[in-house]
Amino acid sequence: MLALAACQGGSGIAPSFTREVAPLVADKCAGCHQSGGIAPFPLETANQVASRAGLIGAAVLARVMPPWPPGGESPAYTGEKERTLSERERATLVAWATG
Repeated sequence: MLALAACQGGSGIAPSFTREVAPLVADKCAGCHQSGGIAPFPLETANQVASRAGLIGAAVLARVMPPWPPGGESPAYTGEKERTLSERERATLVAWATG
């Protein structure tokens, strides 16, 4: 379903880390997931991301990440839209993580 939608042209090929996943992680995750950041671990290198592929896929599929808004009572803020994932972005991350 969600993971299959991200496969390239329905061919069953997992998304490319370099072309598709790394830019998403850099744009949507690394703002918090950086050394010394507010997230519990960094996602700054390919190894750091790859070692947590299962966790990333599960968190994105469960819609736990990214946590925007971070809480039900959290006020909106100007950059909120930049932190959310589109359905296509979610599908790409899940397909990569499970591929």
